[in-house]
Amino acid sequence: MSTSLAPKGYTRRRHPRGEFMAWEGAVDHIASILEDTTLYEWAKSREDRLDLLGRSLVPSVQAPLPGPEARTRWAVRHYLRGGAVATQLGDLYLRIGRPRPFREITAIETARARGVRTPAAVGGVTYSCGAAYRCDLITEIIPDVRTLADLLLDQKDLACSLNDLARAGDLISALDDAGVYHVDLNAHNILLPEKSDEPAWVVDFDRGRVAEPGSRSFTASMKHRLVRSILKIGAPIGRECGRRELVNVIPTNKSAPASTLRATTKEGPAVPRATGAIIPGMGWQGPPPKEVCIVMLSAIGDAVHVLPVATALKRAWPETKITWVIQPVPLRMVQNHPAIDEFIVFHRRRGLSAWRGVYDLIKQMRGRQFDLLLGLQVYLKAGLATALAPATLKLGFDLPRARDGQWLFTNVRIPSRGHRHVQDQYLEFLEYLGINPTPVEWGLHFSEEERVLQADFFQEIQRPVCAVVIATSKVEKNWHVEGYARVLEALEREHGLQPVLLGGPSTIERKMANEILKETDAQVIDQLGDNLRRLMWIIDNAKLVISPDTGPLHISRALGTPVVALFGHTNPKRSGPWRAFEDLIVDGYAEYPGEPYPLTPKYREGMKRITVDDVLEKVAIAVDLCIDS
Repeated sequence: MSTSLAPKGYTRRRHPRGEFMAWEGAVDHIASILEDTTLYEWAKSREDRLDLLGRSLVPSVQAPLPGPEARTRWAVRHYLRGGAVATQLGDLYLRIGRPRPFREITAIETARARGVRTPAAVGGVTYSCGAAYRCDLITEIIPDVRTLADLLLDQKDLACSLNDLARAGDLISALDDAGVYHVDLNAHNILLPEKSDEPAWVVDFDRGRVAEPGSRSFTASMKHRLVRSILKIGAPIGRECGRRELVNVIPTNKSAPASTLRATTKEGPAVPRATGAIIPGMGWQGPPPKEVCIVMLSAIGDAVHVLPVATALKRAWPETKITWVIQPVPLRMVQNHPAIDEFIVFHRRRGLSAWRGVYDLIKQMRGRQFDLLLGLQVYLKAGLATALAPATLKLGFDLPRARDGQWLFTNVRIPSRGHRHVQDQYLEFLEYLGINPTPVEWGLHFSEEERVLQADFFQEIQRPVCAVVIATSKVEKNWHVEGYARVLEALEREHGLQPVLLGGPSTIERKMANEILKETDAQVIDQLGDNLRRLMWIIDNAKLVISPDTGPLHISRALGTPVVALFGHTNPKRSGPWRAFEDLIVDGYAEYPGEPYPLTPKYREGMKRITVDDVLEKVAIAVDLCIDS
């Protein structure tokens, strides 16, 4: 028979009881099997058979020869009818149109050619039965994968479930981009690799439809079909979220309404838009967005770096409502910030109660629609918030910098520019939007009540204050007790400064403070505690700050207070005080003085290289240049 009806690389032939279509490398082998039996019975009789569960038993056998992708095992599926018609026809299909297995092979190979991850077809067979036929299909098996259904039913960790749903959403986007409509997409035919950052696979194309890419969108249909199957299997995330929230949780790059416009540039189509579009090289085009969402949950230092972005957005789009999804601690720092119109607070919880925190966030997102979302944080928890936020455009980092699978939750990405200072990386989002980041302004301010408290505190101190931040939550960034004790004494004795200890309420910080106070002869004011705003106004009026790489260091930079920065674990070129006080950095990160190390996020064990003399040398420079002047 002519092979013109078969995809490229496949042949269609007759056999004693019907027809078969096979990959050219397997034609003779399949023909020899069909001389004596069916493919399904052949597979069931193999000694190396393993059974896969589906609508029926699916034998998995060792591949007798290399298939299209040379996988080691094949799956042999016997077609069964589904739904009400199954009670009448069972495994029989009427001779109407192209036979099911041939149509599925065509859909599989078209999808593969267009970039969809689906196992290659080895061959399909029909067996004549009067006006009907029965049929089998052989596909290669992808190793080390589990179905989305299995993972969602097993998982107690919400973060893992949402990450898996994000991978499913990315698969839906890939299908839609390829013009492939998987009519029966569900949690059982989406396969996920063990590595959480690897894309999903899809199987069972027997009812697949193929169209020209871009001619129409199938995203909504496939997403709703998937949501229905998740609810049907009773997965915990389905019970917690419900149908409407699950649709929002599964991110795709076709999340805009069908009526949205699509701009085109030389570099390809822009992302769907509601009030505007991001056109590469040109920035935001059209009316300003009505609502913008910023996702940066935690890390005080990172929240400081977000402020120039928010300030520039409000300067460029004064009528745009800016909402920030944030956790409670950094919220204290930025509350009442003039650039932010609303905060959505995410209360992170651990263990099984994590569901409650996410469910609360889901409720806060109901009824919202953002035109633009900026995913500035690359940790998984921020990716979950990005997935839950209903936004037309979700702008995130390029793939090399998108850790924890952040790219799964965004549908637009800034260009790759390599590693840069964290502040510069955030400003790249403004650059991509065509918004001028200058002047770079953090906009931290204090209320009248705070100014009164600040004045009262410093009035009781007769000397200039040096605020000393003694620890971070990450012990590898911390210096040692003896070093701080000697530096405190020198601040008081040699420079006439009043040392004030700053930090949070953690056990690590309190323990270290107690040991320093016991070790030093300096008269120190202890201001550790849970009052972040007090820490800020002390830094604001201090003459000098000494700090390892932690939030207060970046607060000092934002407020313009000189800071002697102690670096050994993290790279000061990436996370030092941005474009200021560089001559005050104590560089233990360098393995030898003047080492020309690259700007990378790699960690080192360098805090032990910092000596008391190193710190005091920088203190002397700060006193001469910044304080005395």
